[in-house]
Amino acid sequence: SAVRRDNSADAEGEAAEKQEEGEGYEGPEVLLRRWQGVLAKHPKFAVTEEVLFAKVPILKIRFDERLDIDLSCQNSQALQNTRLLKGYADMHPRVRELGIAVKTWAKAAEVCGASKRHLSSYTFALLTIYFLQVSSDVQMPYLPTACFEPGGQGEADERVKAARGSFRCEWSTADLLVRFFEFYTFNFAWGQEVASIRVGSRHHAQEPVFELLRGRWHRRVHVEDPYLLDRNLHCVLGEEEEVHLRMA
Repeated sequence: SAVRRDNSADAEGEAAEKQEEGEGYEGPEVLLRRWQGVLAKHPKFAVTEEVLFAKVPILKIRFDERLDIDLSCQNSQALQNTRLLKGYADMHPRVRELGIAVKTWAKAAEVCGASKRHLSSYTFALLTIYFLQVSSDVQMPYLPTACFEPGGQGEADERVKAARGSFRCEWSTADLLVRFFEFYTFNFAWGQEVASIRVGSRHHAQEPVFELLRGRWHRRVHVEDPYLLDRNLHCVLGEEEEVHLRMA
């Protein structure tokens, strides 16, 4: 096994050198097209949509006509985002249940899907967590984003353990869903407030904590990426689609 680890490390080093020299490097869209050919031969996988020329190219896949999957390549940034979302989902079963309910509603209302100029399902997950953090009825504790970065301890971090141990949720999923809609319809300062799970409390876009956030002066919905602090996730949202979202 030691030899296998050494060979693997050598291979990774050679691949990195080739990538730097431009030799043998294939972009994510090329790799995804290869995967598309492989998946097409499998009876339980179906490619439902290609989004190959986005900032992060993906294949949208359905497994066994039940499970929707987004497949990306060479996107290590997504790993810490995934760990962070899992950290929140593990806080309480209601967090995961509400996230699924919101995503199901967004798809049914046709307000979800970056390829169609709507907010992504990832953005809806952030909006769900932000609501749970700032709602006076819930007040879910904030988790430090650094815990889930490379080298962080993740859910083994004492701060994460303490937050999980202190959180109680007495509301049903249905109650939380109603409050989610009420919050974004009547309480959220659309165009001024930033939904930021990194901060975990309510602040306006003009405040110094969001000085890197692109488009913060525009009267649009603002959702901060918790790791790419200059990325405003409204960047994919069309103006007509934003009107549709507010009316949904």
